[in-house]
Order: sequence, then C-alpha cells, then structure tokens
Amino acid sequence: AMLFVHHFMAEEDMFPIYLSINVISAVIMLAVAVITGMLTTKIKTYETAKLESERERMRANLLRAVSHDLRTPLTSIYSATSVLREEKIR
Repeated sequence: AMLFVHHFMAEEDMFPIYLSINVISAVIMLAVAVITGMLTTKIKTYETAKLESERERMRANLLRAVSHDLRTPLTSIYSATSVLREEKIR
C-alpha cells in the first residue's frame, strides 16, 4: 500500500500516512493485547473452576469412604452391645 501511495506523493507529503499507519498498527497491537488478556483470564477462571470441582469431588469421595469405613464396624459394635444389654436385662 505504501509503494502505491509513494508513486503519487512526494516524500515530504508521506509523513501523515506513515503516522496513520503507526497509529493503526498501535491500535491493532493494543486490541490484540486486550483480547489476549481477556482470553488468558477466561482460561485461568475455567482452570480454577475445574480444579475446584475436582477438589470437591475428591473431598466428597474421601468423606464417603471414611464414613463407610467407620459405620461398618460401629454397626457391628452397636449390634453386639444391644444383644448384650438385652441379655443383661433378662
């Protein structure tokens, strides 16, 4: 684009064109930086949510397993003590 314009304009008249191309280039670079920043933020938010979800799932699984592991022997102990109490009452 600059070569085409250069054929019809003198070198001293091209300063505004060089300036406007630099401004356009700066605006494009700023837009790319903003978009990249927004995408990075969205990716980090998604990754954080994914990690939090995985952490919550692991916590729930641990609580379920511990609860089951405690409940099973406690049920046997409770049943045995109930039988002993009933026999003691008789």
